[in-house]
Amino acid sequence: MQPSRQGVYIAVWWDRRILLVENSYRTALTFPSGGVNAHETPLEGAIRELQEEVGIVADARQFKPLSDFNLHHDNIHDHVYPFELQFENEPPVTVDNREVTAARFEHPEKALAMELSDVSAHILESYAKLGGNDSQT
Repeated sequence: MQPSRQGVYIAVWWDRRILLVENSYRTALTFPSGGVNAHETPLEGAIRELQEEVGIVADARQFKPLSDFNLHHDNIHDHVYPFELQFENEPPVTVDNREVTAARFEHPEKALAMELSDVSAHILESYAKLGGNDSQT
């Protein structure tokens, strides 16, 4: 039986750009993300991971849940809970230089041309098919 986990990915938008992070343990760029702990809901995990990975503190009401999905990658069955946050002003981003080595906002078209993690690419491609970030226009 393949191992399984629950994960959260957070699409952080500012100025029609998406936040991408570089992790020390992979070459592909990704959204802020991580696993859901046993005692957490996916939303609680998303709030925690966003703060741990990029230092952004956000209120639960700011998180918009997107459609969850299952994905098989890295020999794991992953139940993914994606969330979206939109900021009018650039949020302060800090990285720990251990797990996350860099973070930057990119236009989605440019991001899709980069090497993205399977999950981040799936979310961004699905998002683009739905007409993109309409609330930012």
